[in-house]
Amino acid sequence: MKRLLTLIALAVLAVSMSAQTPKNVVYSFTEASDLNLIGKIHDNTPNPYHRVDTVKYKGFTVGENRQVRCATGLAVLFKTNSTTISVKTEYGWQYNSVSTMPIAYRGYDLYIKDNGKWLWAASGATKPENGSDNLVLIKNMDNTEKECMLYLPNYSEVYSVKIGTQEGSTIEALESPFRHRIGIFGSSYTHGVSTSRPGMSYPMQLMRWTGLQFLSLGCSGNCKMQPYFADVLCDAEVDALIFDSFSNPDAKMIEERLFPFIEKIQSAHPDIPLIFQQTIYREKRNFCLSEEEKESAKQAMAAKLMAEACKKYKNVYFIQTNASVPSHETTVDGIHPDNHGYTLWAQSIEKPILEILAKYGITCDKSPKPDTKRDWTEASDLTLCGKLMTDTPNPYHRVDTVKYKGFTKTENGQVRMSSGISVAFKTNSPEIYVKTKYGTVVSYPNNTNGISARGYDLYIKKDGKWLFAGADAPSNKNLEAPVKLVGNMDGTMKECLLYLPLYSEEYSVQIGVAKGSVIEAIDNPFRYRVGIFGSSYTHGSSTSRGGMAYPAQFSRNTGIQMLSLGCSGNSKLQQYFADVLCDAKVDALVFDAFSNPDAKMINERLFPFIEKLRAAHPEIPLIFQQTIYRERRNFDQAHEKHEAAKLEMAEKLMKEACKKYKNVYYIQTTNATSEDNNATVDGVHPDNYGYTLWAKSIEKPLLKILKKHGVK
Repeated sequence: MKRLLTLIALAVLAVSMSAQTPKNVVYSFTEASDLNLIGKIHDNTPNPYHRVDTVKYKGFTVGENRQVRCATGLAVLFKTNSTTISVKTEYGWQYNSVSTMPIAYRGYDLYIKDNGKWLWAASGATKPENGSDNLVLIKNMDNTEKECMLYLPNYSEVYSVKIGTQEGSTIEALESPFRHRIGIFGSSYTHGVSTSRPGMSYPMQLMRWTGLQFLSLGCSGNCKMQPYFADVLCDAEVDALIFDSFSNPDAKMIEERLFPFIEKIQSAHPDIPLIFQQTIYREKRNFCLSEEEKESAKQAMAAKLMAEACKKYKNVYFIQTNASVPSHETTVDGIHPDNHGYTLWAQSIEKPILEILAKYGITCDKSPKPDTKRDWTEASDLTLCGKLMTDTPNPYHRVDTVKYKGFTKTENGQVRMSSGISVAFKTNSPEIYVKTKYGTVVSYPNNTNGISARGYDLYIKKDGKWLFAGADAPSNKNLEAPVKLVGNMDGTMKECLLYLPLYSEEYSVQIGVAKGSVIEAIDNPFRYRVGIFGSSYTHGSSTSRGGMAYPAQFSRNTGIQMLSLGCSGNSKLQQYFADVLCDAKVDALVFDAFSNPDAKMINERLFPFIEKLRAAHPEIPLIFQQTIYRERRNFDQAHEKHEAAKLEMAEKLMKEACKKYKNVYYIQTTNATSEDNNATVDGVHPDNYGYTLWAKSIEKPLLKILKKHGVK
């Protein structure tokens, strides 16, 4: 213990000594603004360390006024042969957040170039009461000339920044190695709250990685698309603008302000890209229902409006990524990322940002190389089949989760999955690829493989029939990598049907064909619109690929289009799901409605569910299926009792319903998947063959009912 205390004391002494002026060192001081000050959104501010001239631009609140005078994102470039580097500061306003370390809010962060890369060298901050003291950042270096970049404080206003070098050494401005001017307006995330030091904010990390100059207008808590911030951005000399603009406003504010904000900026910058990012997941919402509701609403509103904006306005883009917090252990306070969290965020947006910027000639060494082998077409520009709701902001969502309320967190995620959706097109390409930008990817390890969860399933028509052609999925380690579905085909024109993932949310699905090949939309190969609401069975759990879900099989077998609203574990006759189905434009509705609820729930919910649908759809057939036999009940007595009770209740009430309500039907094929007791994956969910048996078992009675209503 004595030895440990001694070591601790020595360590404390070493740290203390490092911040002191080395003995016998005489310093010369150079004002940082006389060197090369970079990162400013406006270059001509009266105070060189202010980001915005708060006299010229009006409308800021007191807090906003202070924040735009903070030095976040500013850095000084210089070269020196001094063996020691220090800094002296005259501070103005300072803000100390409980989640921000002293070095980040009032300190300095030094990087030195080594073998062409910026390497961290030193950082530090004085105590508040000694703010103007000479802060020694590094000493005992060799006396070769070094290229240096010194980041200024994130949350402090500075009137003077003097860089100290050893008397007799040289110090001069370093020409900026950073190209172009990329403005970024954002929240505390962009401002850099909760970083340990200024150079770890995500714009600064991106700048070092890419060689592009990012000009930060991060304003903690105050990035709400205010028109007076648009004024600032309108006057900025920039080659592109990026926005972290959905973190601070609520859903209503986003709805009211987004389009006017875009229009104002585009009037000043009609030809540059405006790149909006979706806000990242805040871990504070994990268990707080109000936070979850608020965050979900604003994310959904942002997604909806940005989908419209990207169509309505030229040069407007939207990046959606959840990659910043994959482990749920990368925040300081449940809201703001730590250093690692910011690194993950920067990594997740780097590639899509570079891809967009490259279109405008804004390139760096890491810019994506053009694909010389393939042409890529967004799937939503072709023909999407199997969508229950056709007007979702994200074309690959099945339901607009902003418009329809009441879903649990799990249900909200499920209705945004693309299960049941397919793309119809024709091509003469000898090969077909697909690449994806994913939102949420879900995998159930016991009964779902990678292809069904996040992959693609391709069918090609031959002799009038849809034949399986290929299936694959990207690896978890490289989700955005292109995957090859089929190759070595002849060059004749073929009609194709590509099923999207069953358990993933997609922001972009691009189909790749050989360079110079034709790819065009074809008419929907399926007729009518038959909605189907159901459990994991309808969703497609335990299939090996998307085209083997039983609604997909039924469509290919009959030519009738099934529109899937399968929601694993959550088809429980909920009224808010009825709201969605009430608004759906359908010729019939089919229900796998008795798999998830228990007998009591069926008893309480069935008739109100039917009545609500009947009011919205008085003439169309409502066709209910009895749930199939689950083999887990073979020997489990409790499970047998549970299943028998709900089957009995469903049968009893459906007999009454068929008499009580017009055009209500009941199909019973309970043992369809159990002919040889070998057609399930886990005793609950069918395998591919089990789903084939189920699809065939309902085909005849379902077609008979549909025919009575002109659906044939």
